Amino acid sequence: METNEKISFTIANILVQIGIPYNINGSKYLKRAVELAIQNPTAVMSITKNVYKPIAKENATKSANVERAIRHAIDKATSRNKITNLNHLLGLNIYSSYDKPSNGELVALLAQQIPQLVEAYA
Repeated sequence: METNEKISFTIANILVQIGIPYNINGSKYLKRAVELAIQNPTAVMSITKNVYKPIAKENATKSANVERAIRHAIDKATSRNKITNLNHLLGLNIYSSYDKPSNGELVALLAQQIPQLVEAYA
């Protein structure tokens, strides 16, 4: 399996484990946002311009729709109290069951940690 495929698979796997259903647009957009942030780590500094806009263009929608769909996906994860699974998956202790990360925070965190996970399991 190629490195990009491993990264894509790892992102999708983590999103499901933290309670983001695969059948909503926010899941697809969040996965792509993390991929873009891995390719360009400074992209999350201006997430609307560098992340939402390209995803919106790829999916023939608006940046606001991408942002809202990602926020909805994160809401799903927090309402299911599975966001704390990130602590175990990433080996960190940053989220409690009451925490709700922002879109940019979650994208940046996953983009920073996933390449290291892929290398560790390669």
